[in-house]
Amino acid sequence: MRYRPKSFITLAVLLMMVLPLQKGIAQDRSATEQAIADSDVAALRHALPNDPAALRTDTYNPPMMQAIKVLKRATPESKERAREIIRFLVSAGTRLDGPFQSVLAGSIGTPVTWVSRIVGEREFVIELTRQAPAEQRCAIVTDLASDSNNGQWENAMASLATIPVRERLSPECQDLFRMAGRLVESDRIPERVEPLFTAGMSPTPGDAARLLTYLPVTPEGRRTAARILRSIDLDAPLPDDFLYGTGYRPGNLFAHLLRTSLERPSPNLQLNLTAMPEWYEVLSRKERSPEACNDGVISVASGSWTNEQVLDPSQPIPDDRNKALRAGTDWLIQHCDAALFDNFSGWKYVVQAGSGDLVIKAMNRGVEVSDHESVLSAAFCRGDESLATRLMEGRAVSSYLPRFFACLKPFELKESGEGEMRMLAWMLDHDANPNEPIDGLLPVRLATLLDRDDIRQSLEAAGGKAGPSVADLERFWLARRLQAIVGFWQSPLSFEATTDDYSHSVNPTRMELQAGGEPSYVVVDPDCSSADCGFAVLHKKGREWRVVLNGWGDFEALPDRHHGLADLRVSARMAEARYDTTVYRFDGHRYRAHKCEVAEYDGNDSDPTVRPIACSDEVTDQ
Repeated sequence: MRYRPKSFITLAVLLMMVLPLQKGIAQDRSATEQAIADSDVAALRHALPNDPAALRTDTYNPPMMQAIKVLKRATPESKERAREIIRFLVSAGTRLDGPFQSVLAGSIGTPVTWVSRIVGEREFVIELTRQAPAEQRCAIVTDLASDSNNGQWENAMASLATIPVRERLSPECQDLFRMAGRLVESDRIPERVEPLFTAGMSPTPGDAARLLTYLPVTPEGRRTAARILRSIDLDAPLPDDFLYGTGYRPGNLFAHLLRTSLERPSPNLQLNLTAMPEWYEVLSRKERSPEACNDGVISVASGSWTNEQVLDPSQPIPDDRNKALRAGTDWLIQHCDAALFDNFSGWKYVVQAGSGDLVIKAMNRGVEVSDHESVLSAAFCRGDESLATRLMEGRAVSSYLPRFFACLKPFELKESGEGEMRMLAWMLDHDANPNEPIDGLLPVRLATLLDRDDIRQSLEAAGGKAGPSVADLERFWLARRLQAIVGFWQSPLSFEATTDDYSHSVNPTRMELQAGGEPSYVVVDPDCSSADCGFAVLHKKGREWRVVLNGWGDFEALPDRHHGLADLRVSARMAEARYDTTVYRFDGHRYRAHKCEVAEYDGNDSDPTVRPIACSDEVTDQ
């Protein structure tokens, strides 16, 4: 007798046990289940009357789920037979909007959603959706849209055409706008929203606000934003949970958009609104909105004007940003109660940005302009004749001559000078005294120090005299002129102080760069608090001071001269143990880097290692 391995005997025993079990399982299938497994419609038609629970979707592994699994496993040749089983179950009464249920996960999607997960079944999905009663189709499509599997949003949009127009306007279908922004990159939101608009649908105010918040800052994002603005009632209230927890509760969508357009740029919505002609059209035709007229929105407007100027006063407000601030503030002035502007502290910044006409509009509506003196100084500096004269009406005009001269541009910076001339003429016509000293100097001498012959001649025509020379005060005004040319002088004097209080911060360093010729001066940035500060070297040619070198660090004149001006050595600390030194030569127009070295210390109190480096000539003349 031959030996049989133990493993072979074990296998034989297992087969004897499993085969009858499989036969038992097949015998335990109900007639309905067997018909579905065989894709036999005739057998299913015969079995269903005896299986009342077969049409439900909320039972464990219901017949419809079994049929969908058969379709998923089917070969291309047998797929249509599998589809017929599903069609028959639907025609027999299985609800396509009834979701399947899981013991652990609860609702797990409708039959159509499960079919749509099978690759290549989009046409069948559309067919099934159309087969459902009209009132069920929105639930089917929204369940499709909420499924996170790839391609499901596209399947949902393809099925939209099956829904009658009246049903598309139902709250259930409108929920598609909320879903459009879920679980997707912001760049894809426009392509998801456009089919909804094409289908004649529109979002609720809350969904509109959320979509606008997340739309990308792109042409596509702005086009979608414009469609939203056209489709929505901007006066409709927003849901209670909108912006919950932020402490900000806008009264309606318009109030939210207005406030956002005024805020400092960064959010997508703010950046899109400022670049959209459609937003400015909304502002131009919007007659009233009590919800937008509140302290919060007006405070945001005031703060935004202030921040734009304070954070970087040397830079003009970008055009789109300036346009948005102007349009939003203009709307508030025209439509809100004047008393709401009592705490508006940004008027001088409005003027600095060139929007003094808004201040005049506000005054015409009865707004009391806070900080009258600062606003007037801003009007002088801006050359805004209309606002300046309006602010001076009924006041002692002579007291404003110091403010006028604090903002008077020197010869190098004046443009036409017509606005300044008209403001001075108005003051002289209203009894301003051309011989009233301004910090110890008469107006004619100040005009002379700034090389403003037009202003000097106007003052002299009104009886103004030059008066005595005062060296210290003239030095201060020279420093003020040089700082203005360089760009270090950003704002007029604070008239609670005198020129003596400013002498330490505006005192220029005189340098004899040209033997026997005009003096040169170095002006250091007065706002600098570091070891190496920015500076500019100015040299006078004729009546004009010109910047011949911009740099930062320590500087000194050298014995050698080129084109009449001494060479300059500039040293700057680049790192804790590194200093860069550059020797500049004058080329007849400006200083250019000639020789550059770097000195590095090793921390042992030894002499530094000095080596030449390539020069980077980044200085510019003005």
